[in-house]
Amino acid sequence: MQTFLAKARDPKNVEYLLAVNAGEAFSLPVDALSGWGRCALVQEGVTGPNSGYNAAAQASRGDILMTIADDYFPPDGWDEQIRAVIPDVGEEVVLDVDNSDGVARLLPFSILTRPYYQRYGYILYPAYHGFFGDNEFTEQARRDRVIRRARHIVFEHRHPDRGTAPMDAIYARQRSHFDEGKKLFRERKAKGFPKWPE
Repeated sequence: MQTFLAKARDPKNVEYLLAVNAGEAFSLPVDALSGWGRCALVQEGVTGPNSGYNAAAQASRGDILMTIADDYFPPDGWDEQIRAVIPDVGEEVVLDVDNSDGVARLLPFSILTRPYYQRYGYILYPAYHGFFGDNEFTEQARRDRVIRRARHIVFEHRHPDRGTAPMDAIYARQRSHFDEGKKLFRERKAKGFPKWPE
């Protein structure tokens, strides 16, 4: 969070919503709240990564939405770079940026305009816990022809699978949802990714 604040060109024009699992005793320190245009904690309905992204998106007010996790680190002026390639915030746009690990087939994380978010009413399909929600998001964005390449914007991804971070209990817990996410993705892909659960 502090890295994103420090590397933003105009943090007063950014809202930062931190999603934490419901029921966890957590509060944002006062010094973490300053510097942003708006900063808030979101917990209601949050049970894991994807529900956290969706809850934060629902509570957001901005024209451009961006999901981040604690293992992504931004380039200098990340906010200005994103705004420069999406001057048309009234259109449906999803950005394809670089996540520093050479994977071009999967959108590394979601950067989208509010109109595209409103098309579905969520960023990541709500039934996914963590894994494969981004796979569906990528395939939907391709199908909807809303992707705009911006691979010159590079976010560093520090992750155990990439050998750029150590494995810890949080990563291991998330890994336990891999098989269920893969199964759900295959089932939903076969049905053409319907918008809401049948």
